[in-house]
Amino acid sequence: MPFKSLLRPLAVSVVLLSGCSKSLTYTVSDPYSNSSVPSTSFFTTDPARSPSYGDSVLFVQGSGRSSYLFRPVNTLQNGTFVSWPKGLTIDPVSGEIDVLQSEPGARYNVGFVNRATGDTAYRQVILAGVTYPDGIYDLGSSHTRLQPYFNADAAAPGIASSIFDADGLAANRNLVVDNQTGAIDLKASVEKGLFGAQPHNGDSREISVYYRLNDQSHLSLLKTTITVYYYYSVSDIPQAMIEACRFSREAFSKASSHPDYTEVTGGGTTAPQSTGPSSTTKTAPAPTPTPPRPPQVIIVNSGHR
Repeated sequence: MPFKSLLRPLAVSVVLLSGCSKSLTYTVSDPYSNSSVPSTSFFTTDPARSPSYGDSVLFVQGSGRSSYLFRPVNTLQNGTFVSWPKGLTIDPVSGEIDVLQSEPGARYNVGFVNRATGDTAYRQVILAGVTYPDGIYDLGSSHTRLQPYFNADAAAPGIASSIFDADGLAANRNLVVDNQTGAIDLKASVEKGLFGAQPHNGDSREISVYYRLNDQSHLSLLKTTITVYYYYSVSDIPQAMIEACRFSREAFSKASSHPDYTEVTGGGTTAPQSTGPSSTTKTAPAPTPTPPRPPQVIIVNSGHR
């Protein structure tokens, strides 16, 4: 069986934010809120409480199936492993993370729900790889190239000698991906026929991009799957997509750590500000710095004829 068959489809959408109006800049509530996340959750790197994988960034190293599996290096008993936001696949019994069924390039909360207390102790991990920022792109603007984010960091530089669209699948679908940088040229993609000769309002395409990064992953094969949407104008975009675009864009602009929380080992959450909750107060988990997977890309072509 070819190794590529092991890389199962990951529904990934990319939303590009460039031609958005000023109305897209205000703060909104998290449209991805998950009621299944316990309210009695606290952030801690105490290995006696939250799952530890040996590092906060997990790199796939190798081509075998086991290279895509990560088990906790610590032992936690009498409880269940959980993760949020959506996009990471974790075994609730063993805590094993399966990268083949997850979306690399994103940051996730991984937690352990103590069966005796009901509390969830969690920490954050990054699945090393590439993702793209959500947003809305106007083909009439000067910003029609979508740059990738590496390891959930919007400010991280590119990785030299990496290979994007490693199998040419994206090119075959008319998605123009720079083979060296991973940047997606949206305007060129539309002109090349990404949505056919006559794109229709609301059209979408789901396309996988295979890549190999020249970093600690040693050019191991990874994948992101991008769903690109086409609209004639911003007013044609469903409001739910715009809300997701706003939240995701703001999430990527946040720091990669908890600015309002410090690590605790005593079962509570401590805020650095004097006005924050006491060390014995249980609080809801802090927002994740990156959006849930899959991302969303929305192309707006107001000049459509």
